[in-house]
Amino acid sequence: MLKVDEEEKYLGNLKFGEPHNFKYIITNSGNETIVITKIILGCNSCTKASIVKQMLGYGQDTILDVTYTPGSTGLTSKDVILQYTDGIQPEQLKLKFKAQVQK
Repeated sequence: MLKVDEEEKYLGNLKFGEPHNFKYIITNSGNETIVITKIILGCNSCTKASIVKQMLGYGQDTILDVTYTPGSTGLTSKDVILQYTDGIQPEQLKLKFKAQVQK
């Protein structure tokens, strides 16, 4: 099972059109080796993400690097979903982030 340092991050006040980088620390808290098979972005045009390590043994960590470039103003909320498997069944970890965007 994957755990994350913060399932929902508040990024604070951001400027419209300016990229903002942040990270999630992902940990394998289960007994089986986990393989992260896919990253699904709630907004493909404003969010980019990459994972440092896709295969995690028990207790191992990886970092999910995210870059968000706000394309609208006001309070925004976006999702990043990690699909993974422990060799038995596919599962998902849903992460959220929010920001207040100003021009």
